[in-house]
Amino acid sequence: VKELKKRNSLPIYLVGFSRGSVDAASFAKKYPDAIKGIVLASGVYTNSSKKAESYSMESIIGTKIEVNTLVAHHKKDTCQVTKFKFARRFYDNLQAPVKEIILFDGGTPTGGRCGPLHHHGYEGIESEAANKISEWLLLDAKN
Repeated sequence: VKELKKRNSLPIYLVGFSRGSVDAASFAKKYPDAIKGIVLASGVYTNSSKKAESYSMESIIGTKIEVNTLVAHHKKDTCQVTKFKFARRFYDNLQAPVKEIILFDGGTPTGGRCGPLHHHGYEGIESEAANKISEWLLLDAKN
């Protein structure tokens, strides 16, 4: 982030996909003044695993964050820690300067339910997901 700020004065966003959402959220909680926002794509919202219970938005963010936040999620995501109902509950309870949720439907999964070749990875609608996330980033950056 420091290196990006040296190069230009554009707003900085972190985009985290699946497990990467945990890293984006952790950075945003620790350094909210360093970035404008985060995108949580197929994020890990709850986790009851004893080994990874702290790796979730519930543990890291709780219900309040100081940066703009986009939740991007597939309605049919069935991965154990990224189910749609968890994303919806997190979004509904979240307090953020700006928050939005973009929901996806469609695609044809061919792989494991927690992998990129399934609804979790927006298989078959990758371009649509990338475009909608990009549109949000561009609009948010202007405001």
